[in-house]
Amino acid sequence: MTHYNNIISPMISWIIPVYNGAQFITEAIASILRQPCQDLEILIIDDGSTDNTAALVRPYLGARIRLLQKENGGVSSARNLGIREARGQYIAFLDADDCICRNAYTDDIHDLLSSGQYDLISFPYYSADQDLRRGIRHCAEEAQHFDSFKHCSSFVYLRGLFSGDQSPCFPEGIRIREDVVFQFLVNRRAERIRILDRPWFLYRNHVSSVLHRTKGHEYLVRDAIPAWQWCKSRCIDPQAKLECDQRLFSEVCAYIRLSCMAGKPTTHIYKALELPEVKSALSDYDKLWRTSKQEYASFLANPERYRLRHRICGLVFGFLRFFVRIPVLRRFYLRIKYRESLQSLR
Repeated sequence: MTHYNNIISPMISWIIPVYNGAQFITEAIASILRQPCQDLEILIIDDGSTDNTAALVRPYLGARIRLLQKENGGVSSARNLGIREARGQYIAFLDADDCICRNAYTDDIHDLLSSGQYDLISFPYYSADQDLRRGIRHCAEEAQHFDSFKHCSSFVYLRGLFSGDQSPCFPEGIRIREDVVFQFLVNRRAERIRILDRPWFLYRNHVSSVLHRTKGHEYLVRDAIPAWQWCKSRCIDPQAKLECDQRLFSEVCAYIRLSCMAGKPTTHIYKALELPEVKSALSDYDKLWRTSKQEYASFLANPERYRLRHRICGLVFGFLRFFVRIPVLRRFYLRIKYRESLQSLR
C-alpha cells in the first residue's frame, strides 16, 4: 500500500457539494479517507448551509481537505466552483449523502489514472436503501450510448475535459436534469473512455423518495425545457443539436404520461404542447425516437383513453406509496427491491 503525504497536485480531486448536510457529510468524507490510495484531495463546497455542516467539516480540514463556502446557488454552481478550484489530474464527484465503496480507489486505479490515457472512466455503482445496508447494482454501461445515463459520481473525469471553449459544466439555476445534460456534454467531448467493473460508490435512496412521486408533471416547463435548451445552445454539431431535441421529445412524452397519472385534464397537457420550445423540438417529427414517437402517437390518437389508462396506473402507484410508508411494509418493500448486502462495500 502506497501513502501520499503533503500533496500539491493530487491524482484525484473529490468534489462534494453540500447544503444542510450535517446528517451524512462526515460519513461521506470518511468513506474517501478510508481508501487504500490517498493521492487525493477533497473539496467540500458548502452551498450556503444554515445548519452546522461547516462546524462538522472543520476538524477534517488540512492540506488535502478544503472547505469552500459560498452563497446558496444550487448544486450546479457548487460543482462548477469545485471544478474551477480542483488541482487534481482527475475529478470525481460525490454527493454529501452518498459514500465511496470500500477499496474503490486502490493503487492499481491510481496507476491507471497516472497514465493519463483516458478522458473518462466509468464504474458500476449501487443504488441502496437509506442505511446503505442493501442495494442493487447498476452496471458500467457504455458511456457514449445514446440513451444511457448514470450518476455523475460513477465517473472519473480528466480535468482537461473542463478547459477550453465550450467545455462541459453544470447548468446553473436548473434543479432537475442538470446532471443529465452535463453528462451529455461530457460524452460528446470525451474521446478516450475506459469502462471498469469495480463498484465505485453507493447512492443513498431516502425514505421520502421511495416509489418516486408522480407530482413532478410541471417539471417540463420549469426544468426539462430550460435544461435541454441550455444544452443545445452549447452544441455546435448539428447532430448533437438534433439529439437535444430528441431528448426533449422524450421529456415531452414523460410529461404527458405523468400528467395523466396525476389526473391533469388533456386541455392542461395541450397547453404545454403548444409552447414554442416544445413545438420547435417536435418539428422534425420523423427523426424523433421510435418508442417515444409511438407513445406520443398513442396519446394523439385517443387522448381520453390514454389518460384513463395512465390515471389508473397513477392511482395504483399512489396506493403503493401510501402503504410503503408504513414501517413494516416499507422494510418488506426495500428487502425485495434491494437484494444484495453491501456490508463488504462500506
